[in-house]
Amino acid sequence: MRIIVDARKAADYGIGTYIRQLGAACARLAPEDEFVFLGGVAAEEGGEAPGGREVEGGREVDDGREPAETDRDREAEETDNDAEPLSGPNIRWEPNPSANYGVTELFSVSLQVRKLHGDVFHAPHYIYPVMLPCPGVVTVHDCIHLRFPGQLPNPAAALYAKVMMRRAVRAADRVLVGSEATRADLIELVEADPTKIEVIPHGCDPYFLAAVDEEELAGIRRQLGLERRFLLSASNIKPHKNLKRLLQAFGQLQGDYPDLDLVVAGGDFSEHPELQALCAEQGIEDRVRSLGFLPKRELRGLYHLAEVFVFPSLYEGFGLPPLEAMACGTAVVASRSSAIPEVVGHSGLLVNPFRVQAIAEAVRSLLDNDNLRRALGAQGRSHARQFDWNESARRVLEVYRRVVSP
Repeated sequence: MRIIVDARKAADYGIGTYIRQLGAACARLAPEDEFVFLGGVAAEEGGEAPGGREVEGGREVDDGREPAETDRDREAEETDNDAEPLSGPNIRWEPNPSANYGVTELFSVSLQVRKLHGDVFHAPHYIYPVMLPCPGVVTVHDCIHLRFPGQLPNPAAALYAKVMMRRAVRAADRVLVGSEATRADLIELVEADPTKIEVIPHGCDPYFLAAVDEEELAGIRRQLGLERRFLLSASNIKPHKNLKRLLQAFGQLQGDYPDLDLVVAGGDFSEHPELQALCAEQGIEDRVRSLGFLPKRELRGLYHLAEVFVFPSLYEGFGLPPLEAMACGTAVVASRSSAIPEVVGHSGLLVNPFRVQAIAEAVRSLLDNDNLRRALGAQGRSHARQFDWNESARRVLEVYRRVVSP
């Protein structure tokens, strides 16, 4: 079977992680199948994937369809500095330089699939080609553009997202989602056929489950200038990440824990004056560290070093950051909303993300109880091991085979 995957976002965060982890596991588990990844630039002879910062041809331009962000935020979020090359004996790459979220990609991808005689096609996000010549599968990671249309630059962008997502779930033979929450959203928001939707949770990157020695952690602490204990949150600075309430919760805690800081790994606060103003209002401007986007090694170190990981997001289609924190053995406080409870389960403290007091008190309960904090950390690490990319890949391969031979 020849499986063709649209991998033009393979070097990105988020969707790129999904493409690389799932693609590598599928190819490893199905050596008899051929995997063709459509990307921007193919390796000259070996057909290996470009890695590192070398991303797909045709950098996405801001055409008004995606949320407006600063160029710095967009570049940091879209490109994964730690993108591992995706290669193997049954993997090859074919160039496709079409820009994302444009008209050209809707036709260029399907024409390429026809030329390559694909048996099945996988779109790893909701942009699904027109006139696809073979059965197809689409992954919808979340419905954030539909749940929070105000984050998009204009009503036309929100309409585009809804039309394209509705079309994708109707045109594809199967729809893959990472959580029951996203499945419910698709049924509610775009009237998706529930019988076509397969819930296949994502895996946890083994990198975060690996042991880390104390010398490495001490080096990261020195490198980032983390002299005191700290709470950690990892997210970009979009409104649904709920950072304002996190800052307010830390404001309630800071007087009782003078040796505690808050570290945010993600966007840069310097480009968000409203967050700076809130820090000043709460009297925590000297206690909050905004580190921007970090390499995976430093992020893993932060997970290990943090007293508590706090993730008050209002909406997630899955929720990799709390899963990664649990993999590192760090106690988690997270939202009781969207897909997050499916990921965290009973291995973290779940709170109402709209209640600042609830966030603060959950963190306080862990800071004041070392035994509970350590127990949740150990339980979370065990729980994270259940999210295995090999199991995800096995189930996705079954879907491929079912749509090819129904």
